[in-house]
Amino acid sequence: MISREYLIKLYFQKTMNKAPDHPVQSIGITRQEKKLYLPDSAEELLRIYEKCGRKYIYICSSETAEKITENRIILGSRDDPYMIASKLYDSLRKLDNCSENEGIIEPFPGNGIYLSIMNRIKKASVKIMDGEL
Repeated sequence: MISREYLIKLYFQKTMNKAPDHPVQSIGITRQEKKLYLPDSAEELLRIYEKCGRKYIYICSSETAEKITENRIILGSRDDPYMIASKLYDSLRKLDNCSENEGIIEPFPGNGIYLSIMNRIKKASVKIMDGEL
């Protein structure tokens, strides 16, 4: 007769051999496919837009999007962090489906829910170093 302990051990051995390719896949968060840059401020994002134009996809607030006429994904108003949070994952997926190879995302200063938003943005992006773009 097969013991209960043996079945449990066998089950865990089989499930442990099927580990996800990437740690965040185990909780349903997709890995960022394209390179995403994070500037220090919305003003720096606009400076990069003026310099580089259509080279990047710009993920930004509706306030910043007023100054960007093309290649933009709008998250929502800076006054509504819950809208920004709800659109963040979808925006990252849209970036992955765009023809451009890289994107730039607007940073959001503040506390509360903005800390959670920036935590996810920092995980998906690369900090822009001085003069990099």
